[in-house]
Amino acid sequence: MTYEAAVPLTDLLPEWVLLSGVFILGLFLGSFVSALSWRLPRGHSILEFSGSRRSVCPSCLTPLHVKDLVPLFSFLLFRGKCRHCTKPVSPRYPLIETGTAALCVLFFAFIPYAQTSLPVFVLIMTLAVLLATIIAIDLEHKIIPNILNISIALLGLGYLLAVFFLSGDSYQQLYGTLSALLLAVAVYTVFPILLRSAFLVFARKEALGLGDVKFFAAAGFWLSLKIFPLFLMIAGFSGILLGLIWKHVKKEDAFPFGPALALSFAVCLCLPENFLFEFL
Repeated sequence: MTYEAAVPLTDLLPEWVLLSGVFILGLFLGSFVSALSWRLPRGHSILEFSGSRRSVCPSCLTPLHVKDLVPLFSFLLFRGKCRHCTKPVSPRYPLIETGTAALCVLFFAFIPYAQTSLPVFVLIMTLAVLLATIIAIDLEHKIIPNILNISIALLGLGYLLAVFFLSGDSYQQLYGTLSALLLAVAVYTVFPILLRSAFLVFARKEALGLGDVKFFAAAGFWLSLKIFPLFLMIAGFSGILLGLIWKHVKKEDAFPFGPALALSFAVCLCLPENFLFEFL
């Protein structure tokens, strides 16, 4: 089974045009993330709408028009205020939109086949949405909904199959890849369970939440065993930094570890699996 390699989009359009387009797409996806991260923890469906079927200002309840809803640009244009009542708009919206857009650009630039395959492009844009949603929800509610971890795992399987058909590998190679994936998932699952159990027994505290453990498992559907040490190092460093900031701002010792895991996952996903060995 062989396939002709598609022409990279960078051969058709300047790279800055493509990245700008992906960034703008990411802003609109970030607007969806804002809604999803608000609705999921409250048990609401993303398909539900208000009675007016129009977005409204949370302060004055005035229905918002298109020019009020353009991701990031509306916030900048009206200087972070509602143009009707001049009350401040929460910064969570532009932060989520910009963060999602940054993830989209990062994945588009570095993940294999993102620029040559529409199915892969859709997969990684969806992955960016899921990661941004996890970060937003965990920061605000200290939970990671199961549906997000399950979706990331399923996307990992979808990406593996997409790459298989695009690369023209034999079915024997696919079996080998699936075996490696199962081993990776096992390691990415068992390690956090042991770590969590050890802290509960010896330190009498919860180092990882169950959502974090499940995220580890989902990450195993994407990341190889070779990059696992780097994943742990980046997550650990990011977690320490986040913990210090959290304690300073929130005055709390317990902080959500999901954002650190998600950022480490995003970085490792964009690196060659042998990066750590080449670096050392």
